[in-house]
Amino acid sequence: MNGQIELKIAKFQKYYLAAQKQDSVVWGSAKALIKTQEAWETYLRQHCDSLYSREQGSARFVDSAACQLRLYDERIHEIWISHLTYRDATPPLLPDPKQ
Repeated sequence: MNGQIELKIAKFQKYYLAAQKQDSVVWGSAKALIKTQEAWETYLRQHCDSLYSREQGSARFVDSAACQLRLYDERIHEIWISHLTYRDATPPLLPDPKQ
């Protein structure tokens, strides 16, 4: 699952960096996005680590990795909706990450 997590992080970075660029161009700053990302990363670590620490044996590795994959999918989609799409007919800056 480590390989899957690495691929998911790479996908996340693509969407996150595009969102930072877009926020900087449109709003003059990506500070709010960066701040919320820091909070999200803290949540990811604490939540998925809690799943890891409550289990014994190899199940904890699977639970923690599945948690990370699920939360990265959700975060990528949220960044896409909130920062890379438009309310009108303008096409999004990147494709829908769920497709």
